[in-house]
Amino acid sequence: MTDNKDLKGIQGNTSDKPDESPSHQQTTETRDETSAGEANSSTSDAPRSSTTKTPESGYSCFRLSRNQIELGLGCASVFLSLASLLLAGWALDIARKELDSLKSSITQQTATAVYSAGLQTSTILIENPKITPYFEDLDVFFAKTITCPNSKSNSRSEEDRAEEWRVQRDKAAMQLATEDPLTQAKVWSYAEFLADFLELAFVNKHLLQTNDWKSWWYYICDQYDASAVLREFCQVRGGKEGRKWYSFVDEVNKSDTEREQFLIDYLKGKD
Repeated sequence: MTDNKDLKGIQGNTSDKPDESPSHQQTTETRDETSAGEANSSTSDAPRSSTTKTPESGYSCFRLSRNQIELGLGCASVFLSLASLLLAGWALDIARKELDSLKSSITQQTATAVYSAGLQTSTILIENPKITPYFEDLDVFFAKTITCPNSKSNSRSEEDRAEEWRVQRDKAAMQLATEDPLTQAKVWSYAEFLADFLELAFVNKHLLQTNDWKSWWYYICDQYDASAVLREFCQVRGGKEGRKWYSFVDEVNKSDTEREQFLIDYLKGKD
């Protein structure tokens, strides 16, 4: 009896132990994998959250941002172009004002230099009154401004002027021959000084104001007409063809009508 009870107890204890055979373990692993697969399948079949973005929606947002960036860059480029144009216009305006100021300064300096030289010519005559009649012939002055000899108008013909200049030349030559050597030297020296001054005014005409140049042109013509010594000096010292000292001589040697036309043409070209 005792032996049978012990045997049943042993058998009962043996049946409670898990089956450790390889086939049993494989079956268990297969079951676990099937359960995991079903769980994953159920998870994948569940509806996705509405907040999750699809790849398509993400790319759409990227394209929109890129368009905005391109639009911003375009606006910036336009703005920079406009700013560049404004700065260029501002710089050109400043340059123009600087050039106008420089031109005005040069004009004033030129006018000052010409007037200063003109005052020197007058000062020399005041300090040397003995040579004044050779450069300021009052008879010629009144004849030119009131009535010209052998002429029905104040505009002289070339024949009238040639005769007038011949008379002046003979008179100046006779008078100068009676002067002492020092006075003769002063007369010829002043003739060169006066010719240089007239040339200074003539070559700088484009730097003078219109009214200033008109006055100086009339002064050049009247001074040339009034002095036989000045004309003789310009012809002897600077009148040779190809070796002329003074460019104003060709213009003042013309008739009164041609002189006036020269002035009109020059002022038209300057404007």
